[in-house]
Amino acid sequence: MPTQVSTSAPRHPARRFTAWYRRWDRRTQRLIAVGSGLTLVAVPTLWTIFPSLAHIWTLWRVLVLVAWGMPAALIVVTTDRQARQLDMAMGELDRRRQQDRRMAGETAIELLLRGSVLKTLHHLDIDVYLPTKYMRVCVKYSTKIPLVAVDWEYSRGATGIAFAEGKRVYASDEEARRDAYLLPEKLRAEASHLAVVVAVPIKNKNQRTIGVLTAYGDTNDAWIDEKEGRNEHQALAVAIGRLLIDVCRLEYDDDV
Repeated sequence: MPTQVSTSAPRHPARRFTAWYRRWDRRTQRLIAVGSGLTLVAVPTLWTIFPSLAHIWTLWRVLVLVAWGMPAALIVVTTDRQARQLDMAMGELDRRRQQDRRMAGETAIELLLRGSVLKTLHHLDIDVYLPTKYMRVCVKYSTKIPLVAVDWEYSRGATGIAFAEGKRVYASDEEARRDAYLLPEKLRAEASHLAVVVAVPIKNKNQRTIGVLTAYGDTNDAWIDEKEGRNEHQALAVAIGRLLIDVCRLEYDDDV
């Protein structure tokens, strides 16, 4: 009968020792945990069952107290360490989950803007403005590529008024061009041709304004100010508001 030859290379002695030590260390940790638990239970139990142990030599009582205190301290320290490790792991997982949720929400908002009837059929550009800590509203999402960083002071321009007063603002022709002149000088030229600007506040369930959805274009299409256009614009603002609150979880929306 032919002799079978092992094709696996012999393990290095150092690797064998490391693997054995790790197995032994894990066993030791389990034994220490079990022994500590039994000691914590056994000492008070024995003193309860045998009250006469309370009259043993003082040195023995001190030794028993030390033997009981060491496992107790070990368990407390180990539990605290495991709790910190768990908090760190869960915290990192939660941060990743929040980041993924925010990215998904931002993608959904961009798809909503680009697929909206306002953009596809009526060729209006759309911006979503969110407030900053400097009492201004700034463009966060837009159908324009690349994104142009435009911000408005509260109560300034159609967008600023819509945010400050929480109501729809419609500006056409001369009013829209006047609105463009409130922009910084470097942006006036490309906005001076505007024929219509419509800003609708984005609100949470408590009717607090958390942003503004502004549509604008160089053609004064009467549709945007008719019932169907108003409803479409408002529905888009509501959908984006729910994504901002439920998916992106806006930090400043503390009363949702």
